[in-house]
Amino acid sequence: MAGIGDTAYPQLKTAPSAKELAEVYTPNFVELVWAEKRTREPAPRVGLLALLKTFQRLGYFVSLSDVPVCLLEHIARSAGYDSVPAELFRYDASSVRRRHMLLVRDYAAVKAWGEDAEAAMETASRDAARTLEDIPDIINVVLEQLVRQRFELPAFSTLLRAAQHARALANREYQSLVCDRLDAVARERLAILLTRVNDETKSPWHRLKGEPKQPTAQNNRDFLDHLAWLKEQAIIPAIFRGIPDVKLKQFAAEARSLDAASMNDLTEAKRLTLAATLVFTQTGRALDDVADMYVRLVLRLHNQARTALLEYQLYFAFRELGHAVRTGFLLDYLSDIELRRLIQTATNKSERFNQFLQWIAFGGGALAAEGIRDEQRKFIKYNHLVANLLIFHNVVTMSNALERLVAEGYELDANLIACSSPYLTEHLNRFGRYSFNRDRVPEPLDSVREFKMPPRGEKPLRTAQVAV
Repeated sequence: MAGIGDTAYPQLKTAPSAKELAEVYTPNFVELVWAEKRTREPAPRVGLLALLKTFQRLGYFVSLSDVPVCLLEHIARSAGYDSVPAELFRYDASSVRRRHMLLVRDYAAVKAWGEDAEAAMETASRDAARTLEDIPDIINVVLEQLVRQRFELPAFSTLLRAAQHARALANREYQSLVCDRLDAVARERLAILLTRVNDETKSPWHRLKGEPKQPTAQNNRDFLDHLAWLKEQAIIPAIFRGIPDVKLKQFAAEARSLDAASMNDLTEAKRLTLAATLVFTQTGRALDDVADMYVRLVLRLHNQARTALLEYQLYFAFRELGHAVRTGFLLDYLSDIELRRLIQTATNKSERFNQFLQWIAFGGGALAAEGIRDEQRKFIKYNHLVANLLIFHNVVTMSNALERLVAEGYELDANLIACSSPYLTEHLNRFGRYSFNRDRVPEPLDSVREFKMPPRGEKPLRTAQVAV
């Protein structure tokens, strides 16, 4: 229900600001002279000025008991009094107030509320209700007309009743108009919508109020079927010719809020109008939703095409970058001797290790005989394990031999030691018979063996390190 705060109906503030008191409620010189000529005592004079200023602000009379004290004190000081006269509290119940109301209306050139004002209110309400639906909007239009025609404003409840009556009257006129324009075929289709078949859990009326679901392929097909069903109801726009859109929206919203049983309880004119309006509105919304679905589909295809184009462009950009990097590396390789030597050294180490692996896996030409992936992985892991054991054996044997040479007084060259290889195979017998002594404890090995080579001439003692 519309409240007074939702409209432009003027009200007194409980605590007006000092600026508002000075600008709105301060009597001017002419008003002070006018009140002085018509009153003798302080209380009637302050009461007359209070009626005048509040009426100028509100457009209707209020009791001084409802006027804030600060406002009365401001008017009293403006009239030359230090405080509000004590007799002012009897002013509302006196006959002086009624005489003063006549004076204020005459001074403000405002006509008292009566038959003419009531007729103007009803006319403005009916005119506004034909194009407006909200009660506050209708009341605001009526207020504007009453002020323009210089009528005293009635109580808010009077305006509220007039607006509600005018809106109900306008809606009934529109409903009768729509009902008269519907032919027998359209009425029958609308009646079927509100009828539930015994073997169905829901009536067609519930289906009419359906909304589109998430845009999936199946949901889109279902919604297109729903749109085709809506078109079969065939409510032509000419039926609603001359009816404002705001009324149609209100009729559709009211119909959406009611179930089939509640719709059947309405009068025929209202029931057919609400049903026809909802069918017409739902058909338009369905068409808009289909258009929106199509736009989204086109945008999605456009985005996918743009993404594919960017990926295509990035692919060729990185391919050309790879060509440039490879070309630059080849030029560096051809022009830099140290780079070629470094690459050749690393390549030789890798090839020598691979040759050592092939020498160990001599059976079957180092080829995995199994086609099962797990068996192939086992073959590779076991081959590497045996190779690492033999490399470890070679390093230990070579380290012990170097220690004996140093102990016998031989000079060792660090560069010569660095060129030694752990991939020696001449001393290894792949076809021998081997036995394992699990009770034998091997000698402890450090991660680094240090070989102190004797000095050459006057040079200091040097140390060669061999990793184990």
